[in-house]
Parts: sequence; C-alpha cells; structure tokens
Amino acid sequence: RTFANQATTALSSMSQFEEMRFLADHDPLTRLGNRRAFMARLELETSRALRYGTSFALVVCDLDGFKQINDRLGHQKGDEILRLCTEACVRIVGSDAVYRYGGDEIAVVAEAADLDEAGRIAENIRNAIVEEGTEAANVTVSLGVASYPLTASSADELTYQADAAMYTVKSTGKNRVCRWGEIAAAPPPVPDFLRHERRSLTLAALADAFGVSEENVLSEIHRVLRDRAAGIQPKRSAHGARQMIRTSRRGPAS
Repeated sequence: RTFANQATTALSSMSQFEEMRFLADHDPLTRLGNRRAFMARLELETSRALRYGTSFALVVCDLDGFKQINDRLGHQKGDEILRLCTEACVRIVGSDAVYRYGGDEIAVVAEAADLDEAGRIAENIRNAIVEEGTEAANVTVSLGVASYPLTASSADELTYQADAAMYTVKSTGKNRVCRWGEIAAAPPPVPDFLRHERRSLTLAALADAFGVSEENVLSEIHRVLRDRAAGIQPKRSAHGARQMIRTSRRGPAS
C-alpha cells in the first residue's frame, strides 16, 4: 500500500510538471501556442525563409465586439465562443499554425504562402468563424494579412503590418480581410481617443489634430497604435490631439 501511494504521488507530480511545462508556451483555455510560442515561431520562419529563399505569411484575427459578448453573455460563454473560433482556424490550417496571440486575437502562420494565398486562407477563416455564430451571439472577425519577405523585412515588421491591416478593418466596417498593400487605399484607422469626436474626422481634421501633413496622417496613426501596444507614452502631437478634442467638445466659449 505504501509503495502504491508513493507511485501515485510520483505520477501525480510528474503529470503536474508536464502540465506546467506545457503551459509555459501554450494557452490554458484553447491549448494552442501562446504569444511566447508565436514569437519564437516567427523568428524560426523568418530565418528559414531567409536561408532557403522562401516566403510565408501572417494572418492576425480579432473577434469583433468580443467585449460586448462577454458583457452580455458572461465570460464563460465568451470563452466557449473563443474556443469554437480557434477550433475553426485549426480545421483550416492545423493546430501547429494557430496561436492565441492575446485576448481575443488569433494569429495564423501560413507556411510557404504568398500574400494572395494568405488572403484566401484568411477569407476561409473568416467564413468558418462567422458560421460559429449562434442565435445568442453573432460572431464576426476582422483579419489583417502581411507577408515575409514580400511586404516585411523582419518578424517585428511582419507583426506590425498584419496588426495595422487588421486595425484598418476594425475602423472601416469590420468583418472582412485586409492585406498590408491595401492599407494605402483605405481610410486611416481612428485611435480610441478620437472615435467619439463630435466633428467629422476628415483627413484634414486628423492632420490638424496630430500636427502633421495630410500625407503623413496614416503613418502617424499607426505609430500611435504601435506605441500604445508597447506601452510608450504618446508624443506631444497625440497629446495635442486629445486637447483639441476636449476643447471642441466643450464648444465655443459663451
């Protein structure tokens, strides 16, 4: 009996150790690779593409209105929907290619895919996720696509481009796919602190708020989004935009 108890304890400890090791680079909810594993995969793929002269693509997916789903239906239902959406991705590209990038963001690494092929994969993912919707929660997704080395020259730049393309979708209607090369033709994404501005957010108004020329508005907005994600304090131009908005909300002095 003593030996059996010791053996059971040893097996339990081994199982716990294996689980802890698994969770070091996997998400506990979806059981997919986490952000750490995703970044390591990107470095591996960029090194491989550079060495063999091949290419690969990145698809970043962000569920639309996921916070509202959590608020309305509860986090347990939100977790269930997130799992269903990641499973839809896995059915299309396999579990080794899908990562929980963060929160409700899913990253898909498309090996040996160019921008067009990755765009088709992204559209298949979008359709599959929409089909996961229920009567209680209609689910849609915004997707951004970029390719190494066609559009990006490093793993960091690839991630930034796919993110920026996805944010463009978010700010221009949601529930579609945007490739990095299409951003120039799309209206610039509007940062959170500008979204409730009462006046029309024309290109001229944005340029005025940021203190840049109209042709530099898009790059300035992308810089703000990138800096915010990295926890960098906004530059004076962003502070100036906030101040302008606060002033315009108060209206003219009486």
